[in-house]
Amino acid sequence: MRWSQMISWAAVFALTATAAATTRANAGQGIGAPGPADKPTVDPVKAAAGKNTFVQNCAFCHGLDASGGERGGDLIRSLIVARDRKGEEIGKIVAAGIPAKGMPPFTLTPAQIEELSQFLHQRVAEKASRNAKPINIVVGDAAAGEAYFNGEGGCRECHSPTGDLAHVATRFAPQDLQLRMLFPPRPGAGPPIESGQRGPAPTQVTVTLPGGDQVRGVLVRIDDFAVALKDANGSYRSWTRSPDVKVDVQDPRAAHYALLDKYTDRDIQNLVAYLETLK
Repeated sequence: MRWSQMISWAAVFALTATAAATTRANAGQGIGAPGPADKPTVDPVKAAAGKNTFVQNCAFCHGLDASGGERGGDLIRSLIVARDRKGEEIGKIVAAGIPAKGMPPFTLTPAQIEELSQFLHQRVAEKASRNAKPINIVVGDAAAGEAYFNGEGGCRECHSPTGDLAHVATRFAPQDLQLRMLFPPRPGAGPPIESGQRGPAPTQVTVTLPGGDQVRGVLVRIDDFAVALKDANGSYRSWTRSPDVKVDVQDPRAAHYALLDKYTDRDIQNLVAYLETLK
């Protein structure tokens, strides 16, 4: 899995809101009617493949189980997903994107679109089932996870089980621990930390201007066209990006992103098992 794939800002971003708006706009034209009367069938093999596509492109915003995340809505309750059968509705959103909502277009094959659709329908069916139970993901070796935390993973360079991670397992369910470990939230997001503990450090940025002058501060916004920051005095400053303006971003979450290319499934399981002991 590549971070460049995972940082795709919402693989099916804002489906719920867009579907609701589409339904209202097309009322009375036969387009906004409820979805097909037939119940979607799920191919488990295609759904499993679709899960991989979802994790690589969509989980960052919509959560690992598609029930919503920090940036994206609950796709299980999406009207577009409800109207879709084999990717014909979802595919339109994925291919076109929703630039106004921050979602760029994605280039997925027709097979990937259908598999993504199958995964989402599978999640809808699981959610609807009265017998559905949360999957137990605490299946790793806590001791091995602690060794990875203190060794190969390099986690102890930024985190401490008696500091920012003290009692973390009492604040988050295992699924949330795993999601936050793989995709750490931006500073200031999520529930408050306990008194005396440090939270995520803000992302810093250094802008070097054509004349060589440098301006440093907390990153406010960056895209292909501009960069903005708050300097040490709290002043908001921004520049248009060009080859003559050098931008160096120091993101405290970068180490997490780098690990996405290195983790094995077992590493993740072991780390989650270790974090679950921090109560």
